[in-house]
Amino acid sequence: MLSLFFLPGDGRAGELQTPGAGQVMPRPGPGDATVGRDITETTIPYKVKGFRSARFGGDEAAVRKAITLDFQLPATAVERFPHPLQRTTVLKVDLPRLAPGTGPASLRYILGYRSRTLVQVDVLWQTAAKSREQIEDIISTGSVLGSYFDGFSWRKDSVRSLSLLSDDTVLVWQGEESDGPGAVRVLLSGVQVSSGDQAQQQSDDKVRVLQLVSKDDGKRRFYTVDAQLDENRLLSLLVSYIADRDKPDIYVIPEGDF
Repeated sequence: MLSLFFLPGDGRAGELQTPGAGQVMPRPGPGDATVGRDITETTIPYKVKGFRSARFGGDEAAVRKAITLDFQLPATAVERFPHPLQRTTVLKVDLPRLAPGTGPASLRYILGYRSRTLVQVDVLWQTAAKSREQIEDIISTGSVLGSYFDGFSWRKDSVRSLSLLSDDTVLVWQGEESDGPGAVRVLLSGVQVSSGDQAQQQSDDKVRVLQLVSKDDGKRRFYTVDAQLDENRLLSLLVSYIADRDKPDIYVIPEGDF
């Protein structure tokens, strides 16, 4: 049986139909498992400040400068576009590779609706399921990132890991800053998740068997996580760095307008 355990790793860490800029983070439910150790005292607290040298609270000019310096890119490599619903501004850059992943990555730096400063950074790896290697790589990258974030301490009872959100989406890891409003979330999407009595006995090393928190009753059960070889099927791994998990800086319809 091949299980998805967090591997020792190093890393720092769209458009995907995933939570948008500044979306309020889901809180752990009664059955959600937290990491099996005292995460509040045994490790160094993680500070959610932004991504690399791009810092939350920086204006557009500061973010653009950070992007070009961090990745040695010309200013013309940064694409700018508005989010039509949230009325935020997105600065997007595509990279041929970003460790710990082995494939192309897309970075989206999101400037708030009111503040016009950096409020969220999304790092997205996305690939078509053309080979077993591509499928394995994107799942393994999520594992490495989960291990990395798990090495820090977070707000008590805020850590969620390996939770099934839908039949094709797994919350790999999520935590909230222990002494601030920030949060980090790792989502794996586009996979095929199925349960069954045979999952625990699965011996095919091409299929991962995980114990996931069920979306129905909050209990951990064995599921298989895989993806069919299909060049039209996209597998996605999204890492979101969020400046304020409870107060997203996005447009909200004023109360009483409708």
